[in-house]
Amino acid sequence: MKSKAAIAILTFLMGVIPSLALASEPIEAAEYAVRQLIRGKMGSQYRVVFENSTESFLSFSEMVVTGTGHIYDGSNWDFDRSFSYKIKVRNDGASTRELVVTFTNGEKHADTGSWTPSKHKDQSIHLVSPRWYENVNSGGVVFEGTAARNVSIEVFDRNNRKVAAEAANVSNGRFRVVVNVPNGQYRAVVSPGGWEIGDEVRFTVNSNGQDWGQPEAYLKVAEPARNSRLTNSRVTFSGNSSERSMYLQVWDDRNKRVVERDIPVKNRYWNSQVVLGDGSYRYTVSAGRDAETRNFIVDTGKSKPKPKPTPGSVSVRIYDPRNESSVGSSRVLLNGTCPDSAVLVQVFDDRGSKRYEQRVNTNRGSWSTTVPKMNPGRYRLRVTGHSGSNYDEIWFNVR
Repeated sequence: MKSKAAIAILTFLMGVIPSLALASEPIEAAEYAVRQLIRGKMGSQYRVVFENSTESFLSFSEMVVTGTGHIYDGSNWDFDRSFSYKIKVRNDGASTRELVVTFTNGEKHADTGSWTPSKHKDQSIHLVSPRWYENVNSGGVVFEGTAARNVSIEVFDRNNRKVAAEAANVSNGRFRVVVNVPNGQYRAVVSPGGWEIGDEVRFTVNSNGQDWGQPEAYLKVAEPARNSRLTNSRVTFSGNSSERSMYLQVWDDRNKRVVERDIPVKNRYWNSQVVLGDGSYRYTVSAGRDAETRNFIVDTGKSKPKPKPTPGSVSVRIYDPRNESSVGSSRVLLNGTCPDSAVLVQVFDDRGSKRYEQRVNTNRGSWSTTVPKMNPGRYRLRVTGHSGSNYDEIWFNVR
């Protein structure tokens, strides 16, 4: 027979344990602050959903809440972006401070001011069942959580078709309702009629989910192609990205930055046009932690008109190494022709840094020099006539 003390303890635990599963005041205040910050910074069209939130003890008056979540416009299965967050909250959830939201691409938004009163009590909704990615073994799915007022529950499949809906009354700040859902993979939205304070969960019923909609960060550069030679001075930069904007920088062959601009991304596509003079260029496209650097040449034939065949005109040619060839030795032989008395030989790495420069005298119209030591990599060779009126340029690789 159980003792009265044991029965009392068991009764106490049965009363306490269910409440521990529901959202705490600090978590509700934290999620409210995160939602307000993201929608204020990035636009009210975004839905902010929380995959998990965890509180930890900081002091007798403060808690630290950390978690992860996603944002999207709610029109399809895929999320637009994912994030993590950290915030300090009063133990009673009355106010918050030092919020930092970090997206997976490294972009950050923060509110580092003093304590801010929280208004979550009138707008909070927190869903605790079903759990994210849970496989429910029964078609009768239990939806349970906390809310400030009565809520509606809508269940959508991966094609955004509504497969079930149910209303839930709130009693003492809690709701619980069973919704019949067929087998499959779903997202459920719980709200009082306005998504700005809704919650969401993704789960399966007697099924296995593979694609949960998390965004895969990517950056793709389409043009200019790597080491391309362009004959039009209007250069198009384009590609695809999962980010909201791209950052473009272009440097000329003197390592001078000639272009710097932000490019908006629309429907995961970005493009921009720049007018450039003839010459060699290096450009970098970056977004968050992703970046790609390429080289290209603009050669329209207009900025360097061909001189008439008169005495003293200069024509520079590079014969070795050949353009786009690979050299297997660290000692690289460079040679070519030029009718001038001397040429200026310059070698740059793929970032535009000068690695070699030498004035070389010609002998019967030919020039030749050897670069003593070059590390493996990609290089640009530029040879200019002594008069400076003509030059030749190629790319080569050292294995």
